[in-house]
Amino acid sequence: MDEIATVFLKNYQVWHHRRLLLTYIYSKDPGTKSPDLLLKELKFIEKVFEEDSKNYHTWSYRQWILSNFNRNSLWVVEIPFIEKMIGQDVRNNSAWHHRFFVVFDSGVRQGDEDREDVLRREISYTKGKISLAPNNLSPWNYLRGILDRTKTPYESVEEFVVPYTKSEESTDSVVDLDNPPPSKGAQLPAVPAVEFLADIRGSQGRIPEATELFRLLGDNLDTIRKRYWDFRIKETQGLSRKS
Repeated sequence: MDEIATVFLKNYQVWHHRRLLLTYIYSKDPGTKSPDLLLKELKFIEKVFEEDSKNYHTWSYRQWILSNFNRNSLWVVEIPFIEKMIGQDVRNNSAWHHRFFVVFDSGVRQGDEDREDVLRREISYTKGKISLAPNNLSPWNYLRGILDRTKTPYESVEEFVVPYTKSEESTDSVVDLDNPPPSKGAQLPAVPAVEFLADIRGSQGRIPEATELFRLLGDNLDTIRKRYWDFRIKETQGLSRKS
């Protein structure tokens, strides 16, 4: 079954069948051997990711193991595993999605009871990854997700976002560790940052500024999606009329 799953990893039936097998084996031995079996299965999945680190069915299967068996011995390995996956490819959106699943969608793990501390940790981690590849949408979406989930205003990260909307890197020799600057040679302005700042300005009621930022995206920075940015302009101006 291991060989079949590796060769036909994009076939969802393979992973469904593997789920049935694991459920059956676990039902026959829910005692001392099962934790080792489940950890072994997570290791197997990690090996499969060497073939395709973004396969939806494989990630779904891993999430099923975690949530279905819900053992602390399984959960404790996930954050280090995710950091390894993102470290290998910071653009792996599947790994970012899995991180949100682990941190915010699966209950509170031991050691993560202080949710304010978890929020600070996740924001700091995400900022660091954004600085490596400022135009990578995955960490920007993750940042939006954690702020939305915790009902934290976007403007709380404005100081971090603004430098990524500039045309040139900052020449300031003093590095703010809480707000890491764009990596050297990064393509600026970063489209996700400009959109983020536009949403901040909109939430602040600064509609003309938000409109100009969306217009900058449509006319210069991201012309292929001009119609979308025109829609965002109308949407933002609609908010102004409602208020």
